[in-house]
Amino acid sequence: MYPSYALGTGDEVERAMDDGYTLAVDISHVFIQRTAGAMTECVWRRLRDYPAIAEVHVSANRGTHDAHQPLTPETFGLDWARERLASGTPVVLECYMHKMAERERHGQLALIGGAR
Repeated sequence: MYPSYALGTGDEVERAMDDGYTLAVDISHVFIQRTAGAMTECVWRRLRDYPAIAEVHVSANRGTHDAHQPLTPETFGLDWARERLASGTPVVLECYMHKMAERERHGQLALIGGAR
C-alpha cells in the first residue's frame, strides 16, 4: 500500500476490495496515501469496514515516508488498529523497538493495547 507500489493508491485499494482480496493493511502507508491525496476519506472509511483484513501494521510517520516512528496517542489510525486487535486481527507494531529503552517498549505496548 505504499505510493508507487501495488495498492499504492486509493483506486487500487478499492479495486482489491471489489475483487474480494484478503488484505494486510499498513496504517502508516495509508497515512502517506491520505497525506499525498492518493486515497480519499471515503476509501479509508470503506477500508476500515472491510471484513477481509488478515493483519494490520501500525507505526507513526509524518505523512511523507514510512519512518517506523514510535506510536503516540495521536498516531493516525491507532484507534482502528486497537479495534482490529480487540476483534482478533493480528496487529504488527512496526516502530523500531530495538532502539528503545525497556520502559519505552512497555509504553508502546500499552498504547496499542489501549492505555493512554
